[in-house]
Amino acid sequence: MKFILNSICGGLILLLWTEILWETGATPQPGFRGTACEECKANLYGTKCNNVCSCKNGICDSGMQGTGECTCLSGYTGIECDRELPACAALRCGPDSRCVEDMSTGQLNCRCKPGYQGDGVQCTSINPCLRGVCHANAACAHTGPNQHVCTCKEGYSGDGRVCMPIDPCQTNLGNCTSGSTRCVYDSPGKVKTLLANEMRARYLVKLHMVAGEVNSDSLKKGILFYTLTGMAAESMTDKTSVATVLEEDGPYTLFAPTNIAFTFLKPGYLDFLTSEEGQILVNGESVLELDVEAKNGRLHSLEGLLIPPSIEPILPHRCDTKETNIYKCSDGIDGNGTCQCEPNFKGSRCQYCADPNKYGPFCDKTCGCIHGVCDNHPEASGKCKQGSCKDGYTGEFCEQQTQSCGPNQPCHAHANCVSNNGAFTCVCKPGYQGDGYMCIESDPCALPHRGSCSVNAKCIKTGPGTHTCQCLSGWREDGDECQAINNCLDPTRGGCHPDATCIYVGPGQSDCACKSGYHGNGKQCEPVNQCVEQKGGCHFLGTCKFLSPGGWQCVCEDGYDGDGKICYGTVAQRADLSQLLSEAENFTLFVPSVQAIEKLNKDDKDFWMTRSNLPSLVKNHIVSGIFDLGDLCTSPSSRLVSLLKRTLPVSSTNETTIVAGGKITFGDMAAKNGVIHLIDKVLIPERQMSEGLLEVLSHRSDLSLFRSSLLKHNLTKEMEESTGFTVFAPTDGAIQEYLRRTGKESLELNVTQYHIIMNETLKDGDLVDGLYKDTFLGFSYQLGIFRQDKKLLVNEAEVNVTDIETNKGVIHTVSAVLSIPNNRCDKATSTIFMERKCCAGYYGVNCEKCPGSEGQPCFGNGVCVDGINGTGVCQCNQGFNGTACESCQAGKYGIHCDQGFSGSGKQCEAINVCQENPPVDIVALSSENSMNNMAKSHNYLFCQKNGGCHRYAECTMTGPLERNCTCRLGFIGDGETCKGSLQKEIRNRNLGEFYMGLVRSNIPELGSRGPFTVFVPNSDAYNKPEWKDSGKRTRSENAKILRYHIVACRALLPEDLMQPRNLTTLNGDILTVTYSEDSTYINNKAKVVFSDLESSNGIFHEIDTVLMPPSFQIQKDKEQDGTPDTDTLKLVMDPVHQPVTLFMPTDAVMAALAQEQKDFLYAMHNREQLAEYVRYHILRDTKGELYVNHKSCRIVKRNLNFNGGMIYGINCLLNPPSLGGRCDYKHTVDFTGEQKCVLPDSMVSRYSGCQSTCTVVIWKPKCCSGYYGRDCLACPGGPGSPCSNHGKCDEDHLGNGTCNCDAGFTGVSCELCVDGHFGPDCKDWIKTSILLYLQVQFTLHVYSDVSADVPVCNPACHEKGVCMENNTCICKPFYEGDGITCTAANMCKYWNGGCSKDAKCSQKGEKVTCTCLKGYSGDGFLCTPVDPCADGENGGCHEHAICTMTGAGKRKCECKDNYIGDGIDCEAKVLPVNRCLQDNGQCHSDAQCTDLHYEDKTLGVFHYRSSQGIYKLNYTMAQEACKEAGGTIATYTQLSYAQQAGYNLCAAGWLDKARVAYPMSFSNPKCGFGHVGIVDYGIRNNLSETWNTFCYRVKDVKCECKTGYIGDGYSCTGNLLQVLSSRPTLSNFLSQILNYSTSASGKVFVNRLSNITIQSTLFVPDNDGLYSNQTLSGRDIEHHLLDGRALVLQALINITHVRTRLGHSLTITSVPDLQNPQVMTSSGYINDRYVIDSDIFASNGVIHVLQGPLKAPPPPPPSIHPGHKAGMGIGILGLIILIVATGFVGYNFYTHKTKPFQFHYFKEDEGEDVNPSESSPNITNPVYDSEPATKEQTPTVTDSKHQVISSGSYDLLQDS
Repeated sequence: MKFILNSICGGLILLLWTEILWETGATPQPGFRGTACEECKANLYGTKCNNVCSCKNGICDSGMQGTGECTCLSGYTGIECDRELPACAALRCGPDSRCVEDMSTGQLNCRCKPGYQGDGVQCTSINPCLRGVCHANAACAHTGPNQHVCTCKEGYSGDGRVCMPIDPCQTNLGNCTSGSTRCVYDSPGKVKTLLANEMRARYLVKLHMVAGEVNSDSLKKGILFYTLTGMAAESMTDKTSVATVLEEDGPYTLFAPTNIAFTFLKPGYLDFLTSEEGQILVNGESVLELDVEAKNGRLHSLEGLLIPPSIEPILPHRCDTKETNIYKCSDGIDGNGTCQCEPNFKGSRCQYCADPNKYGPFCDKTCGCIHGVCDNHPEASGKCKQGSCKDGYTGEFCEQQTQSCGPNQPCHAHANCVSNNGAFTCVCKPGYQGDGYMCIESDPCALPHRGSCSVNAKCIKTGPGTHTCQCLSGWREDGDECQAINNCLDPTRGGCHPDATCIYVGPGQSDCACKSGYHGNGKQCEPVNQCVEQKGGCHFLGTCKFLSPGGWQCVCEDGYDGDGKICYGTVAQRADLSQLLSEAENFTLFVPSVQAIEKLNKDDKDFWMTRSNLPSLVKNHIVSGIFDLGDLCTSPSSRLVSLLKRTLPVSSTNETTIVAGGKITFGDMAAKNGVIHLIDKVLIPERQMSEGLLEVLSHRSDLSLFRSSLLKHNLTKEMEESTGFTVFAPTDGAIQEYLRRTGKESLELNVTQYHIIMNETLKDGDLVDGLYKDTFLGFSYQLGIFRQDKKLLVNEAEVNVTDIETNKGVIHTVSAVLSIPNNRCDKATSTIFMERKCCAGYYGVNCEKCPGSEGQPCFGNGVCVDGINGTGVCQCNQGFNGTACESCQAGKYGIHCDQGFSGSGKQCEAINVCQENPPVDIVALSSENSMNNMAKSHNYLFCQKNGGCHRYAECTMTGPLERNCTCRLGFIGDGETCKGSLQKEIRNRNLGEFYMGLVRSNIPELGSRGPFTVFVPNSDAYNKPEWKDSGKRTRSENAKILRYHIVACRALLPEDLMQPRNLTTLNGDILTVTYSEDSTYINNKAKVVFSDLESSNGIFHEIDTVLMPPSFQIQKDKEQDGTPDTDTLKLVMDPVHQPVTLFMPTDAVMAALAQEQKDFLYAMHNREQLAEYVRYHILRDTKGELYVNHKSCRIVKRNLNFNGGMIYGINCLLNPPSLGGRCDYKHTVDFTGEQKCVLPDSMVSRYSGCQSTCTVVIWKPKCCSGYYGRDCLACPGGPGSPCSNHGKCDEDHLGNGTCNCDAGFTGVSCELCVDGHFGPDCKDWIKTSILLYLQVQFTLHVYSDVSADVPVCNPACHEKGVCMENNTCICKPFYEGDGITCTAANMCKYWNGGCSKDAKCSQKGEKVTCTCLKGYSGDGFLCTPVDPCADGENGGCHEHAICTMTGAGKRKCECKDNYIGDGIDCEAKVLPVNRCLQDNGQCHSDAQCTDLHYEDKTLGVFHYRSSQGIYKLNYTMAQEACKEAGGTIATYTQLSYAQQAGYNLCAAGWLDKARVAYPMSFSNPKCGFGHVGIVDYGIRNNLSETWNTFCYRVKDVKCECKTGYIGDGYSCTGNLLQVLSSRPTLSNFLSQILNYSTSASGKVFVNRLSNITIQSTLFVPDNDGLYSNQTLSGRDIEHHLLDGRALVLQALINITHVRTRLGHSLTITSVPDLQNPQVMTSSGYINDRYVIDSDIFASNGVIHVLQGPLKAPPPPPPSIHPGHKAGMGIGILGLIILIVATGFVGYNFYTHKTKPFQFHYFKEDEGEDVNPSESSPNITNPVYDSEPATKEQTPTVTDSKHQVISSGSYDLLQDS
């Protein structure tokens, strides 16, 4: 791991080490052991511990006081216990077992010795190593019976139980040479050495070498160059700070002070450097780890965070938190650190309860310790302290009594017999340990408990099982613990001077330091004049002053607060500077002083201190960049620009610097990312520069109305508190036009909110085409962003101005007020989920408007494919064409595109328009003189067919080619379409059956003014079998049916029927309107197939089914002897919900219902309520007997089985709590209104208005008898016997359900008798008893008057009877019978015998017993529901689950947040981890990693169904199916993860552990009754049940090489140049290529190697064949490349010859096999170079490694043009003639011996014939840098000293 040292504020924090010196202990003598050598070693005894015990099968009396006597184990005898008893000898126990008497049977058995295991006959040594007792990186050695030794492996250190890897680099730098090397951790105990791999070392050296010469001047310019490995490098010239340097890869030299340097620190500086434990502290924080070696320094780890004192006073100090402590620490500067305990606590740390018999967090619980010492710690559990039991007692609470073992108890000699419920158990005595049958002496001071002594105490053994704790030096006893001795708290204060501070150094150690203002050694101190020193040690913002009587003190300057040692400003700014100042950028901050802020006038304060304007004020004080005082004084520019874009002028003199009028009173306060200057003035900008929302809007005069709307609706506060906002503000002109058009006074709240996007700041660049964003109104109201013709549009409004920024958001102005679209008809499917749905005329996910005009998709000339899944395509009607059906097809015209012309082109006539009109001559109409004729002709054509107006409209000519259509009186419309009354329009639609029904049944309402909505069945509806088979009906019945199709007082257009609603018809019954799949349905049965336009008194809709009133349907159901169908039977028969239990009320119960309740339940519009009643009688996934409604309903029929479950007959009707007892009734309401009459009535039309009356039948809520309240709840006592029939219930819809009890009764439901009353009638007990007593006494008195004896009846009365006169016997009270026989009355019949209603009453004789029912607890007279969640174990739920009581003795378990499971088992929710984030998912670094499991929407869970169909797999088949699919059967937790990820599937399947469930991520009433989560069927006992199954399979990580790379993703290869760079063995050839790249042709060559679009084959010489000092020419390098083809070696061998990039040929030969020369190997030669490695693939080719480089042939000689050749021939001929002529003249001259002058030539060698062609040196071609072409023949002369040797390029630097 790489550690970087950071510098803070330019300083380096240095930490100190302290050395802990350990005292060496004494060496123990042989035979002794223990901390103080106070005891003998094992098996030794005597005062010198030099005697060895000789016991074989017994316990030796060992120790310093022991005698060596043996106490034999059972089965053995003798002095050394070496003789077996005869019975034991007969058993022949093994050598590792012994004879033991069984305590329960008294028989002798062989039992393995301690440390052995087996059956007693065969015993083997217990090997602890088999249990994995050692660390994973340790070796375990079995050393004896149940003994082992753990030893850490090489490279690890520790005790074997914990082994940590050894980092050699942490010790002596891993023996690496300091200064020149660095230590790199390789593996535990090992370091990496760079020289281990010679090839890599050579590569590293080349990494630091550059081809060519690069001087320092070039490096200073910052150039890009390549090293010999091909890696790019760049020289940097930036100046870096010390912090930047320390973050680089060192090494560095740091100068750190030594320990001696700290001794010379000023007094008091070390006060905070040491702690009580003797550790080094830095500002009070302990040093946890020191000297951690880093690559560029050392790291010291602290326990806390260092906070500079200068900022601590301005940190938040919360006063709203409270802590409850059991102590109060004497803290603070003047404190001494002692604890003042609360009354219930004691101890130095208040760690004990003051009462020795108390424990608990508040020391208020009494210990349960009986015969021992209570553990009185607050965190204790009330048990006794360990080993504190008195003699004769044992146990955690010392509650178990012990006794000496008798002869029949085979316990060990050092064991006691403990009685436990009559049974005896052997327990080792204190000081011994074992199983009771074998006890050995224990060491109480042994680890880990050490006799419960404190960590600061020494444990000393004093005898068997006894010990004492002795505090270490510097510690004193504090109860069971040891308290550190603080000398500074003693009266002597550690011997310090009164003017010195006692410094606690450690336990029993202290130091003295003179206080501030004094100097000395601490023992002796004397005052000093602080001000003599520099400012007296005061803060730089403070001064040293003499203040009487306090002497010299530090005082902060005016305007600052503090104690003088620390001074700080108190600027009270509420702006959040964290959003303005970034640590990544430097700033200069001008901070006003407190006095400057106080000087602000009230007007400025009120304006600038608001939430929206304050950030702008702060930004005006901030300048980007660092400007210290020196920069401000010397800067050539006298102006600064603040973050508010405001200019701040700067002026300075010799002593002061002024910025924008504010003088810098203190400057150059350094910060981490800038500098701070204190100024004496607040820099107030112009108010128009504020970036607050309202202020920005106020500066835009064209946005004043929108600003007023924001203020009116109080929206600015919420916008300013958001994380951002985007506003599309309409201009004032746009708002005024909107208000004029709508007639409103201002923008409504919804309209204003629709222009705002919250929590997002979208600037111009963010507004991309096709973007949709949710507005302030919610997700159902979106804004659409479009870019068309270089214009930015929002919806359909153009954006005028963009990016008007505020401090929190951005404003864009728009040219129109945005209309809230009615494009979304989202439907709430539950309280949580919303179904997204587009309204008619809108399509797509974003519900975009269909083509066409507003409100008229496809211009009404076609049908738009709308809806959430629609495409928005217009399907045009016949005759129309265009995207929005806006035009006619070719050859058509007219408003309906049904007109046209026919003819030859010169002679045309209109088709089907004016057949009476003669043809029109187009030529004649074209002439200028015939314009009037054309107009007349067109006018004639225009009105021949009523001008295209409706037949009930009048056509009026308004000009040439113009006309006006007006509907006649009694009709409404635009003239082109006119509508009369409903009856007339129904007849015109050819709906004759319904029309004639209206006439025959005399329905007069449709002739009135209306409006009405009529649902008219068509002829197909009347031809359906259900109508024809319904039989004949009377006239009144037909009238009821017709009235059931008419809704009064409403004209519902087609769009009004798209919303679900209930409509009340003329006969009071309800019609239900639903909209599904772009169709409207009435009563979920009749489909609307056509909707007419609005008529004069309403509108009608054509339907395909006749609607039957509910009363007719009920009658039909009764005739079929059944109940109305509620589709519940389908629910019952669905296998998913089986088995079910049905509770069916008897026929008598249904017949006994009140008639008003029957009318309510059987009404057609109450089908849902009836279905809810039925479903309330069904229990899903249950089969068996149940209590029904707290036993208020009696089961009269049992065990009625059917294939879906079980049926019970009950004697009541169960009322759902959501409905209660509803008995709603019909109520007729008439209301009138004044409106204009439009009917074509001659009488009505004379008046301007008429009175219209609408009669509406509505259902009013009403509760049945025995029910009350809004929800019609049952009265107390039940609806069958409200108030128990002993009172009157306050019932009905407005009642409160209170019972007014009759005399003698009381209770909520009058179920109790008042005091002094009894019996079923609650008779007065006193009166009844007195009357009975008087009656008996009177009878006895009468008999006593007759005779002295009591009358005796014959036969005799019962002992509980009384003999009356006339020989009559009567039973005494509470008995019943005839007097002769009297039995106790059954009191359980009367009010349950006085028992609770939740109890069972039973009577035996005269005794009544009350027993609470299951799930209840109590004495029977008072029973309360049992809360299973309060059992102390969370009701059996998981510890991370919430247990919720659902009923008496019932509960449900739900896992807490961040946990997942079924509640019984919960595990921490672990979010799926993208494996690609760790090491790129094991993919190559140049590969794209995709975690398919992480991307999977179901997190690996998938549904599996048998090929035979749904629900065909039993549990075993499900497991096998998942296994075949490559997975396992999913667990409940895995399915829960998938469900929370959005997995939704309504199909039950097997899970692990034989569970059945399915996931639901959104509510669906048909699946799990709308439950969202895991619909759990629980664990199935019958594994042969058949379901589907859910499987789980972890998907793999997909690795794909990036573009430009090839491979399988785990290994990716780049282009040819990249492959060369990655192979060190080819670096020499790469260096040659890079050197060559400096030329133009070399650049082309390098680009070719990098071009991934061109495949090539490259031959590369190995470094061993191409030496680093060998140079190849450019031609040689290019000779290694084959362009355009990537050929593997075998393909090259097959071709044998290929052409290189130069055009020369290479010969490829194969190598024969040495064993079989006829067979060729896969290797070969390229020319004469052996291929040592082949087929190294790259993304743009393949590389073959050669033994050596290829040499390019010399370039061809330059060719001569034919014309040039002819000229040369002529020149040579002329030259020959000239030579001949000259020879002739010369000869003539010499022959005549006239020599006026002579030619002389010089020969170097007189005897040598020189060949001019051989003597002339070759001239190097500068283009190819090689020799020119020569003749193919080798020169025969080899000894010419002028001969040029061809050896490649001529190197000027080569040694000669």
